[in-house]
Amino acid sequence: MWLTDAGTNRVEVIAALPKVKPGSNAAEVEKLAAGPMPQTILKNVPRAVADAAVAKLEPTGAKAEVKIIPTGPDITRGWGKRRSVAEDFLFDQPVMLGSQRAGPDLADVGSRLPDANWHLLHLYIPQILLKKPVMPPYRFLFEKRKVGREPAPEALKFSGEFAPERGYEIVPTDNARQLVAYLLSLRVDAVIFETPITVARPPAASTNAPAAAATNAPAK
Repeated sequence: MWLTDAGTNRVEVIAALPKVKPGSNAAEVEKLAAGPMPQTILKNVPRAVADAAVAKLEPTGAKAEVKIIPTGPDITRGWGKRRSVAEDFLFDQPVMLGSQRAGPDLADVGSRLPDANWHLLHLYIPQILLKKPVMPPYRFLFEKRKVGREPAPEALKFSGEFAPERGYEIVPTDNARQLVAYLLSLRVDAVIFETPITVARPPAASTNAPAAAATNAPAK
């Protein structure tokens, strides 16, 4: 919960802040009330606690705002360290959001998919990694050549129906490697005040864990 405006009734605000933030001393309260705004008052608290704090500050004329920080499915899936905000698209022209795009938002692809080999395979034959991909293959970015004495260390490693015939290998060109390097550089992980970096909550412990195995060993 943030204090966004201390208002004009400074005495009342200073008197209310210790009730909102228990344990704060006089110096901390003075600093919070003096600004600059916004000031973080509470963090990592339930919504009900934050709402109650806002209600205590409202009679003083101060303005406070509750921000919900997501730590649920999107963060847990590794789709980013924080939610996107308008500032992330400041230099995009045009801005393509949601259904306006034919494919996923690549603005944070370097954070979401940091494996260069994944991107190389995806560029060569998307069907290996995704079901019914929208993106076409970009095989012109790769060379098919005979294997020498030893396979090239940079050759794509995959098998199945899309693999080249025996004795041949698929090697990314410089253009392919440069394109993947660019994709990996696309990251939206700068710390912005209105969207803090969060850490995914660890999965809850299973309640169906089997009981400790019993033994027939005699007691000592």
